[in-house]
Amino acid sequence: MCSRTIKPFFFFLIIVNLSFCQSETKKDLLLGKWDAYKMTTSDGGDGSEYTSNGKPFTITLELEFLGPNEVYYNPKVPGENVVIDYRLEGDRIITKYIIYVIKEISEEHMILQKDNALGLMYYFDKVNN
Repeated sequence: MCSRTIKPFFFFLIIVNLSFCQSETKKDLLLGKWDAYKMTTSDGGDGSEYTSNGKPFTITLELEFLGPNEVYYNPKVPGENVVIDYRLEGDRIITKYIIYVIKEISEEHMILQKDNALGLMYYFDKVNN
């Protein structure tokens, strides 16, 4: 009788422990410098229907996650780079200015989606220092 109660309890503890490990891993994976190489619409389009010249989106953006709550935002435009605070809530990177949703992340690549009506997708490679 007691073993029937204990088994589900241990299963629950394992699931809770794994969920904490995943969020910790995501936070660790974010740390470092990321260079954007592509930007698309949420359905994978090149954005040419949204640009004034009919050409695909271009992107020049670098993000460097400096610690658990600071990110260096560098659009590679003189005078536009800034260090801002962020917090990670599940798959969301929340800043004062914008919210990104982490669609994929690994040690080498990351895909972020802007949390707004257009839902632009940003593709990054990790920069090895």
